[in-house]
Amino acid sequence: RGCLNSEGMCKARFPRELHEETTIDDDGHVNMRQHESNLNTINKIVTFFARSNTDCTSLLSGTAVKAVISYVTDYISKLGLKSYQAFASVFDVFEHNAEDLNGVGVDEYSTKKLMRQMVNSMSTKMEIGSPMACMYLLGNPDHYPSHQFANFMWRSYVNFVKKYWIAQMEEPEGMKEDIAEDKIKIQNDRGTLVGSSMIDDYALRPLIFSDLNLYEWIQCHQKKELNNGEREALQEARRNREEYLNDADGADSDDDSFTSFIEKDQEDSDSWSDAESIQSNSTTWSLGDTDDVIVEKQAKHNKEAKAVKHLFIGEHKQRDTHGVWCDFTRLDCIIPNFIGGAIPRSDRGDREYYCMSIMTIFKAWRAPADLKDKDSTWDETFNEHMFTPRQRELLGHFNLRFECNDARDNHYNTMKQK
Repeated sequence: RGCLNSEGMCKARFPRELHEETTIDDDGHVNMRQHESNLNTINKIVTFFARSNTDCTSLLSGTAVKAVISYVTDYISKLGLKSYQAFASVFDVFEHNAEDLNGVGVDEYSTKKLMRQMVNSMSTKMEIGSPMACMYLLGNPDHYPSHQFANFMWRSYVNFVKKYWIAQMEEPEGMKEDIAEDKIKIQNDRGTLVGSSMIDDYALRPLIFSDLNLYEWIQCHQKKELNNGEREALQEARRNREEYLNDADGADSDDDSFTSFIEKDQEDSDSWSDAESIQSNSTTWSLGDTDDVIVEKQAKHNKEAKAVKHLFIGEHKQRDTHGVWCDFTRLDCIIPNFIGGAIPRSDRGDREYYCMSIMTIFKAWRAPADLKDKDSTWDETFNEHMFTPRQRELLGHFNLRFECNDARDNHYNTMKQK
């Protein structure tokens, strides 16, 4: 009864079709030899070595291979328990040990017993073995990959772009979609609360990394707080620049004019004369140095920085406290881990949303207006954009998951059609 669907058909495909010999159809489908309608397709050699029930099939077709890939991937990459499932497991353990918990005191043995029962209950529901559960408890890795992974909250960037372009549409307010706001991370910077946004990190990235698209940025960028020496060097250089401006041009030293000058200086590093230089902490830099150059020289002097940090531009909240650098060797070993759902399908669904998502990920931008013209559709922009061979390869990989799932569900779709 448990294997029958609502139509009264067996989900495990029994009874099987009988075949006297293994044959190949004109379309390439392989029919394995099958003499028992209520047994799996068996192979004597495989059964001898496995010493268990087996189900042999041919992997000569693309559909079969993709179905196996989907099954194996889902099996080895099990998701964690839902919150309500984890709490239910803990609740059941407490309920079964109510007498021990109602005592005067709970000793160490009872505590370990409860913890062990909770772990066993949750590991059973997660369908993981005892060795893997022990690895989690001991803090050991559960896998040994050849690559590393960087979390990529891709939907936040796409929603940011989508919100901008919806605002440009001439529609009544009630017709516009409700898009989730980007989450701001609050950090304590030496007693001062500073907001940090992933979107701002990319949109206001240093000018030297302007050509990096979002996918490459996630792969190779690293952000780190400036140390004391770098902060002091930067502040002293800015004070001397301000004095130089006041002496040379009689310019006001208000923050707006100084900020504008700094931004212009980052665009044109030759705007200063190298005639004068300032000594501080045995580090030499010239008035012609940009903020990036100052931090670079200070980092080399300290000999404790692993990489040269470049400063964010514009109104970035961490422009004076953090630096960023890109290790381009990470392009070969870091894989973005897409969090927030799978990338939309290219062959079905909302074509405009798919094209907008891909353009957001693979075209360099600082503002959503950089991604397309106002009078163009996302599909037109997508078709006109020149993707690199590597990017086209990645686009094919994105759709491979859906193709594997389609192959896995091919049998169920056939049963529904019947």
